[in-house]
Amino acid sequence: MQSKNKIIVVDDDPAILEMISDGLMINGFDVITAKNPAETLHKIENIEINFALLDLDLGWPEMNGVELGHELKTIFSDLIVFIMTGFHNFNFAVDASKKFAYSYVIKPFRIDQLLSLFEQAQREYELVRENRKLRKIVKELKNKNENFNTAKNVKVKNMDSNKINSGKLKYVEHSNAVKTYKKHQEKDFNPDNKS
Repeated sequence: MQSKNKIIVVDDDPAILEMISDGLMINGFDVITAKNPAETLHKIENIEINFALLDLDLGWPEMNGVELGHELKTIFSDLIVFIMTGFHNFNFAVDASKKFAYSYVIKPFRIDQLLSLFEQAQREYELVRENRKLRKIVKELKNKNENFNTAKNVKVKNMDSNKINSGKLKYVEHSNAVKTYKKHQEKDFNPDNKS
């Protein structure tokens, strides 16, 4: 069974990685760590993750934390991404949160602050998944209803019109109005019939 708290933490500072990893594991997170984007992408090849905590400045000119987050979200569409940065990059982190719907945390931070953000994000994650599941059910029901209506219309259109007409005739033949009409016809054409 997949852990709901599986997270990858990426930072090029081993001391920060160890501190965050230890703090999250003590609090029930299944933590994977990486020092750079290449190691990150390699480590997540055969697993699913729910969260990513990425340092904004990974020391890689071709990919920063925001870009790595974008790459990870193409692999895991429901992934919740957190960007951690120093106060000097605060505006960039805010911009990333607006542009990519990432959350951010300013260094230095305490593990309990991070856990609080994760709890809130976990609730949002569950709501997104539940919403997607409900939309899928509604879509399936709508398709079934449309298929049923289409099949019903085709069936009616394909019915033999002779059967419909003969059914109408049988109904008319067995009605009291027809019997009364026939009786009057016989009376009009047969003057000897006094009934």
